[in-house]
Amino acid sequence: MQVENVGMVTVLDLLGRGGQGEVYEVAADTGQRYALKWYTSWPGGLWEALEYLIERGSPSHHFLWPVGRAVSPGEHGFGYLMALRPPAYRGLAELVFGDRDDHSPLDVSFRSTVNLAFHLSRALLRLHALGLCYRDINFGNVFFRPDNGDVLVCDNDNVGIDGTPSTIAGTLQFMAPEVVRMLHRVGGTEPAWPSARTDRHSLAVAQFYILCGSDPLEGTKTRHGPFDADWELEHYGLRPLFVFEPDDDSNRPMSDVTTAYWQLYPSFVRTLFLRAFGPGLHDPDARVLESEWATAMLALRDTAARCASCSQTFFVDPAAPDRPCARCGAPTSGPLVMAIGRRRVVISPDQLLFTDHLGGDPDLGSPVGIVVPHPTEHHRVALRNLTETSWTATTEAGDVHDVPPGRAVETLPGLRIHFGPTTGVVER
Repeated sequence: MQVENVGMVTVLDLLGRGGQGEVYEVAADTGQRYALKWYTSWPGGLWEALEYLIERGSPSHHFLWPVGRAVSPGEHGFGYLMALRPPAYRGLAELVFGDRDDHSPLDVSFRSTVNLAFHLSRALLRLHALGLCYRDINFGNVFFRPDNGDVLVCDNDNVGIDGTPSTIAGTLQFMAPEVVRMLHRVGGTEPAWPSARTDRHSLAVAQFYILCGSDPLEGTKTRHGPFDADWELEHYGLRPLFVFEPDDDSNRPMSDVTTAYWQLYPSFVRTLFLRAFGPGLHDPDARVLESEWATAMLALRDTAARCASCSQTFFVDPAAPDRPCARCGAPTSGPLVMAIGRRRVVISPDQLLFTDHLGGDPDLGSPVGIVVPHPTEHHRVALRNLTETSWTATTEAGDVHDVPPGRAVETLPGLRIHFGPTTGVVER
């Protein structure tokens, strides 16, 4: 089989089947392995669309982007090559609904969950910055690493030029209301093609699934069938209602877990969801931008803390720093934070500082420091240096000392740490 930009490839194994064809693992003559998506049916213009995407290039490393079109003499159809998805990456559906093999939930920390939400936002931000749109975000094309939340987006043959007609409408739960109405031939005369603006609705839906574990529009009001085309149009197109709509409690979540998650997050996260599924349901220009989600997820990661009473993760709310732990109700008097530029990082055991806190690219962030408890006096904590260079620490009294790699410095109010590119100050 001949592939543009790669040469001859040999088919090794079938990875999966779908409505348009199959996906195979293949090997190039160099020995490098790829995934080949081979079409047995396809919409018009796909061959040319793939050429455009390949020439344009991937927006970021978070996309399993087409690298070359494939043909096989005498075979009906064609395909395209992309990088193989590493086995460590799991599907978004597994996070929400549990492992499909043994029905057990994935073991995913809050830090990885928040990182997943962040990286998905940044991936779409990069895509939209190129004038492209994804058009069909759903459970089947977002994959992530449970250990750190890194994201890979596949099925990038969905991608098209923003604002152009499309044969792809999307997946119902993730569709913007205007697209649902268009499909049911209800609404204005201008067709509501999937676009960057409809992607933003889909992104908000994905974020709610990631952070709260359920559909943001399915609750007590929508649970009554028949679940037919009229039901779809009513609840996803004409009169969608957010499960936490403040002025209408008729569609509250059917799961107590979703409610518990909602109460766990700080007000700045809930405010974004209220906008996305309030004004954003009816006005595409009111939707939450990808950059806003990304900024909020970094802030959410920074506000994570461990409850002294139940040891579970809670999130400090800058608007209400004294609110009790959402899990056990114990008081959580305003903790210390480290101020680094505009960022405020809660100082709590296991909290991490990343390279992006020090001015690095958040897409490639890696830990540079970790908060550790004192071995015997657990109310005392310190920041351990995970880098290969020394820091300079200055106490409130003016004492100066080095913090070599692997060593820690107690985080007391007024402490200043010079990390090199920037300085952090411990505050209440």
